[in-house]
Amino acid sequence: MSRRAQLAFAAMGFVMPVLALVGLFGGRALPPPAAHHTAAWFFDHYRHDVTLRRVGLYVGMFGMSLIAPIVVVIGLQLRRIDGVRPGWTWLQLIAGCGTFIFTQLPMLILIVASYRPGRSPEITQTLNDLGYVLFLTDVPPFVLQNIAIAFAVLGDRGARRVYPRWVGYFNLWVAASFVPATLIGFFKFGPFAVHGLLSFWIPTFIYGLWSMVMGYATWQAITTDPDAEAIPSHTVAEVVHA
Repeated sequence: MSRRAQLAFAAMGFVMPVLALVGLFGGRALPPPAAHHTAAWFFDHYRHDVTLRRVGLYVGMFGMSLIAPIVVVIGLQLRRIDGVRPGWTWLQLIAGCGTFIFTQLPMLILIVASYRPGRSPEITQTLNDLGYVLFLTDVPPFVLQNIAIAFAVLGDRGARRVYPRWVGYFNLWVAASFVPATLIGFFKFGPFAVHGLLSFWIPTFIYGLWSMVMGYATWQAITTDPDAEAIPSHTVAEVVHA
C-alpha cells in the first residue's frame, strides 16, 4: 500500500469519532435512554423524531465503519516491528474485525427499533435494550485489540521504534477503562447502567480519544517508514516471472 493511502487510512482515526458522534448525538440516538424506563415510555420515545433518529443512526453507522481502515493501517505498522511475532498483528486484525461487527450490528438493531414506531411497546423496549446493550457490553474484542497493540509495541526491539512505548501503555489503560461496561447486564440505575458514567460516558470518550491518538501515532509511524513506497519482494518476483 502506498504511503499516501496509508496516511489516508490513518486520518480516519480523526474522522471516525467526529462523524459517528455527530450522527448519533445529533440524531438523538445517544446518550442511551435510561434503562429503568417502562415499555410505555419507550413506545412513546420511538414515536418522536423518527426521521432525525434514523438519519443519525445511518450517519453513525457509516462513521463507525471507518474503524476498518484504522485497523488495517495499524496492522501494517505492527508488521514492521522488530522482534515481535506476527501473532500480535493477527490478533489485532481479528479483534479489530470484531469491533467493526459489534459497532455496526447495534446500529442496525436500533434502526429496526425505529422502523415501526407504532408496534408493541414490549417489542420496542426489547429492541432498544438489545441495540444498546450489544453496543456497549461486548467489550472483549476491544480489549483484545488494545492488548495486542500494547504487547506488540512494548516488545519492539528495533533501533528505531515504530510506535513510542507510551502507545503501548496507553492501549493497556484504554483496555482497562472498557471493563466496567461488562457490568451493564446487572444494573438499571447508577454508573454501571447502560446510560451510566462508567459504562457509557467514559468508555465512549476514551474510544474516541483512542481513535484519534492511534490515528496520530500511526501517521507518525508511516512518515518515518523508509519502505512505505517500496514494492514487496514477492510482487517483484511475480512481475519478473510474468
